[in-house]
Amino acid sequence: MNINSTPNHVLMSLKSVLSKLDQGVYSQINSGQKSFLRNAAISVLIWIIIADWVVVHNFLIENLAKASAVAVEFFTGSRPTIFCFEKPNGGGEILSNVRDFRGYVRIGSPCDAWDLYYLGVAFIWVFPQGTWKRKLAYSMVIILVLYVTNVLRVAGLFQISKDHPDWFHLFHKTIFQFVVYAIMFIVWIFYLRKAKPREFSAKA
Repeated sequence: MNINSTPNHVLMSLKSVLSKLDQGVYSQINSGQKSFLRNAAISVLIWIIIADWVVVHNFLIENLAKASAVAVEFFTGSRPTIFCFEKPNGGGEILSNVRDFRGYVRIGSPCDAWDLYYLGVAFIWVFPQGTWKRKLAYSMVIILVLYVTNVLRVAGLFQISKDHPDWFHLFHKTIFQFVVYAIMFIVWIFYLRKAKPREFSAKA
């Protein structure tokens, strides 16, 4: 990913779109709605820049593997081994195996929840409701909640791979995915319900 050129290209396109919007609908909406659109655009731009940072993915993968192994040991009394290695043609990105004589889970960048952490935090900050202190507090809460959920998800998948390997795909691709997003949605709803409302209507 070319970090130097991509943001400039996206920024120019974004300015072009906002310029056109300003001549139409954008000029007719209130400051709260403009703030929401601006913050959303900035969030997308930031994600384009940081989404593929290998150093972040590698840190999260290693940490998730270690924490998941500890969780498995806590619930079963037996700690699986961890083996990290560089992903073939991965640009320095690593993969991490958590395994024992029966169970096996491989953790890579799609599993490390980097995108979920960012999505959860970005959603809180794009809305004009709430003070920055409240936003910061809820950002830490949602990261912590998603982290614990993801550790338990991987530990659960490891145990399923041992006891019910035929269930693995269902839990990996469907059930646990639904659980993670449902938990994130609940935190969002709680934040929005408790935040002080601001004008967010269609009035100019």
